[in-house]
Order: sequence, then C-alpha cells, then structure tokens
Amino acid sequence: MSLLTSSADGVEVGYRATSPYPYGDSMIPASVDITLTGPGSSRLNLSIADARSVLAGLPVVLAEHAAAEGDAEMAAALVMMARHLRSLNDIAAAGVKAVA
Repeated sequence: MSLLTSSADGVEVGYRATSPYPYGDSMIPASVDITLTGPGSSRLNLSIADARSVLAGLPVVLAEHAAAEGDAEMAAALVMMARHLRSLNDIAAAGVKAVA
C-alpha cells in the first residue's frame, strides 16, 4: 500500500516502502506511485531511480514552457533547479553503485 504524500489538482503522489515479497525471501523495492484522478484516470509506479530521473527532467520541460511563454526569469530559475537536481541524482546513483 502506498503512503499518500502529496495531492493537488488531480494528481496524487505516494511512497511505497520496501516490503517483503509474499512468497519467498525476496524484497519488493521501494517505489513511487503517481495517480492522475478524474476522467480517464491512470496510475504509474516508478522505481526510486526512475522517479529521481523524472524529477530532474520536469524543471527542463517547465523551463521550455516558461521560455515559450516569455517568462525568462522563471525559465532561468527552472534551469538552475534542473542542474541541481541532476547533480543530486548523479550523487545518489554513484552511491548506489558504490554499495553494489
């Protein structure tokens, strides 16, 4: 079961903690659930690594939109955010490789 951590304007985001697989000794890895509510609702479950990649990519897409709308200040802020998130994502990925 996912723990709902955020809900706004028809989008729900939840965290699903690592849990034991019902059969055997293996574990189901932690993940992120995204649910779009309303007409034509849909659900998406992402690995933590994929969720980090989406998080790093969203500011880029939003910066492109801000630039298209003529909001250069917002576009610049989103580009800086994207760079910072990519840097954190790279650090997290390096940490996972070091453990493995």
